[in-house]
Amino acid sequence: MNTGCRTWPRFFATLAMFAASNLAAAASAQSVLTNCTMVAEAFLDGETVADMEVVATVTGVEDDSTKARTTVCDGIAAFDFDYAGDKATGLSLGDVVRVRGSLTRNIYDEPVTIVSSATVIAHGPPPKPVDISPDEFKSGRFDDWFVRISGVVRCTVQDEIDPNWRFLVLAVGGQIVYVAQHINAAREPADMDLLGASVAVAGFCRRNRHGVRRPPYRRIEREIVAVRDGIEVIKPADADFSRMPDIGTFTCRLPETIPLDERFRVRGNVLAVWNGDTALIRAATGPIVQVQFAAEPLPAIGDSVDVAGFPEYNLFTFGLSGCVWRKTDHIALPEPSATNVSARCLLEDGFGRPVAKIILHGKAIRMEGVVHSARGEGLDHRMILSSDGYLVPVDAGTSPEALAGIPVGSRVSVTGICVMNIDDWRPAAPFPRIRGFTVVMRSPEDIRVLAFPPWWTPARLTALLLLILAVLCCSALLNILLRRLAKRRRQQLAKEIRTRIESDLKVKERTRLAVELHDAMSQTLTGVALQLQTVRSGEGAMSPHAAKHLAIAEKSLDSCRTEMRNCIWDLRNDTLDCPDMNEAIRHTLSPCIGGAKLFVRFDVNRTRFADNFAHALLHIIRELASNAVNHGRATRIRIAGCIENGRLLFSVSDNGCGFDPQHTPGIEEGHFGLIGVRERIEGFDGKLKIDSGPKGTTITAAMNIKPDKGRDEAT
Repeated sequence: MNTGCRTWPRFFATLAMFAASNLAAAASAQSVLTNCTMVAEAFLDGETVADMEVVATVTGVEDDSTKARTTVCDGIAAFDFDYAGDKATGLSLGDVVRVRGSLTRNIYDEPVTIVSSATVIAHGPPPKPVDISPDEFKSGRFDDWFVRISGVVRCTVQDEIDPNWRFLVLAVGGQIVYVAQHINAAREPADMDLLGASVAVAGFCRRNRHGVRRPPYRRIEREIVAVRDGIEVIKPADADFSRMPDIGTFTCRLPETIPLDERFRVRGNVLAVWNGDTALIRAATGPIVQVQFAAEPLPAIGDSVDVAGFPEYNLFTFGLSGCVWRKTDHIALPEPSATNVSARCLLEDGFGRPVAKIILHGKAIRMEGVVHSARGEGLDHRMILSSDGYLVPVDAGTSPEALAGIPVGSRVSVTGICVMNIDDWRPAAPFPRIRGFTVVMRSPEDIRVLAFPPWWTPARLTALLLLILAVLCCSALLNILLRRLAKRRRQQLAKEIRTRIESDLKVKERTRLAVELHDAMSQTLTGVALQLQTVRSGEGAMSPHAAKHLAIAEKSLDSCRTEMRNCIWDLRNDTLDCPDMNEAIRHTLSPCIGGAKLFVRFDVNRTRFADNFAHALLHIIRELASNAVNHGRATRIRIAGCIENGRLLFSVSDNGCGFDPQHTPGIEEGHFGLIGVRERIEGFDGKLKIDSGPKGTTITAAMNIKPDKGRDEAT
């Protein structure tokens, strides 16, 4: 019973898994796109389908030097795709191919087609473009098709991001179509040749997705990407201005009734020029028209010109775009007289409410204000004028030299043409907005300086305060540094005074000891020596053994007297305070080597030695040099020394007669010098080596340096 209860759940679970696998297989089978229509519908719906296998004809292979984009069509629908790997080659127009790939999303979360393979099934003739109307173009029925459309070129726009692309605005049957074209300078017609011409454009109808080139100044839903040599001029632009209707003929029309494919003309005098491409024309028939030229050069202010262009309308003013011009005979029109106004008068009513007096558009005005900023601060031949709390731009593009020498803060009077900054007309907005105004200067005489800025400005006051603050900070810092330096100098001077006092005390103490030793011990030893000499005078009455011991006593007494004299000499001189070891050695040996030549090369700084170590070292060297002169009859002595691994290595060499190191006289014979040298060296954990022969003796020694902490601090 329990077994059966456990079996039924397993059976239902297995059945559910089988049904789920069948549903997944069916969904997978349904997700495969098998024709161009399914791919196009998936694009429109924004879906992402895993797999795709379509047989269609190649209608286009676009190459913009970075990757190849291929378009295929099965006669009902079309789509374009990129390759998953490197740029693919080998496909030609008219080839029938089997395309395998998938539909995915790009970084903008838009559906794109990525193809992994495209196999050629058959070859066919190159396709011909399909003629379409503007309504068919906007319907989406011919998205990604190879099409042809005819219209009049209203204007051309150079791409500011990629100079290899330009954009054409076509007027087709009362509607606007945008064309993107990759420029081939050797073949494609120039911009001025296309302006106003009737053309036929062959290319691919593309939905405006991210990554597809499009005009930068307006968002559009679709555009035509022209193929190479895809623009054919059917009828050149009409160069006869007299056959064009005057702009006054449509001044009362609504914007939607203005023809888009017909050029109009205006004849009059130039009132103002700004932005390098825009001007105001006072027409001979009366109205003021704003025109935008297609290319330089531009007419000068005051010229009488004949201008042809396409009509524009912003509900306030009339205008022409894509204009070409030519000079004409002088037209006698009254010179505009300047009206004195203020920014508040232009932008507010009597109750302080914001208004815009469009009636002053194109009129000459005169305004006073304070220069807020001028060129050199990111403004190209412009000056910002502060008037009544408003910032008013002043354009001096036709006379930039007028702004030279006018400092910020000056009060000036500016005369020029008032140009209202008006939004373009948009169908969704019933009324465009006026975003301030610009005063366009006509000549350098239009600006006059009323008062230069005072020397004492807030900026300079701020700079002076900052300078004073910086000086105070520097003074405080200098005071702190001087105090630290004075403290350091006081400490150093105190150390020097203490060292000098200690040195003087040492000298006085050594002098006192030397006097006491000389007056007491030295005289006592001299008396003992005289007594021994008296005993020796009666030598015949003593035994030989006593005479021997008497001679040893005399030698010992002589050694003691010699050592006593050396000690007294050491106490009475300042050799230990000599900073140069070479000089200290020479000073120590000068009284005891007579006329022997001395060569010293001791490459060690005196500050490396404590006083007790230096005293022992000088005593050892003096003893060895004295023995070389007194016992070895040496005439030349060489002394050298250095420090290696914290040990002092030195040698004393002479050219004397030498001696036997194994049989040197000792204490029994009354000689204490060499024994004392060994004991001093061993006291510093050192070793002594003697190498002697008939041509001289070399004694080398190694000693550990034991620093004296008190000496190091004093140094």
